[in-house]
Amino acid sequence: MELNKKLNEFADIGYVLISLPHKNCIKALSSKLEDKLAQIMGESFSLKDYHHFVENDDQHIDIHLELLQFIHESQIHLEVLTENLAVFESLLGPDLDAQAEPHLRIARPGKYQDNIGFHSDIDYGNTSYEMSCVIALNKMNEEGALKVLPSSHAQRLFATVAIENEKAPKGSKLNKLGVPYQFKKIVDESYKEEMLPIPMNCGEVLCFNLGVVHGQEVNLSEDTRWTIDVRLKNILAPTNTREGYYKPFSKSPMTLAAEKFIKHNPQ
Repeated sequence: MELNKKLNEFADIGYVLISLPHKNCIKALSSKLEDKLAQIMGESFSLKDYHHFVENDDQHIDIHLELLQFIHESQIHLEVLTENLAVFESLLGPDLDAQAEPHLRIARPGKYQDNIGFHSDIDYGNTSYEMSCVIALNKMNEEGALKVLPSSHAQRLFATVAIENEKAPKGSKLNKLGVPYQFKKIVDESYKEEMLPIPMNCGEVLCFNLGVVHGQEVNLSEDTRWTIDVRLKNILAPTNTREGYYKPFSKSPMTLAAEKFIKHNPQ
């Protein structure tokens, strides 16, 4: 009943925080990242304590890239989607495309450069038919949490100004980590007073429409924030993304039947 209530509110506020019914796969994913970190660093430590062991920014970028490549090659994020498929189907329906190469976000305490600030993904070319799913890999309190602007998808887009990001030129390491080579900065910053932090526990997912203003300027907590951000959309929904950005993840019996018909009756 509680989930149904949250889903009914999604259209109005643009986001929903869900405690996934199958959390063990997320804990296993976190453990795999800790094991990979231990392999890279030569010592073991928890994800939340990462910043105590990696303070150098250049070293952090290289480690971040290696972990991201590990996720892309292993596709371990798909286990979370598969085991909790009913949750994502409740938001988008049974015909789902999943981002082939999700983002791994690592935000160390006090490091502004580990974040890209507040923004709407629509300003970067996405459509309102797409959804971002932020999967928490460790606990985040209010000081370290991602923030959203409720119902910002249900109003006109804020005016923005383009600012070249000299630290992340196109094709650079930072750009590959999901840092824009050109920021779309919101001009009037009065909206910041209404940004709402969303504390999360490992095993929870924050899903929001890509028209929602969201982000983090700096992690003010004492722990490193770890999340995997994967986008989902309905197979038939429009997208402006490049070919291969999404890949089919689940299909309804009706869609499978339609594909068989189209295969033998091409238009």
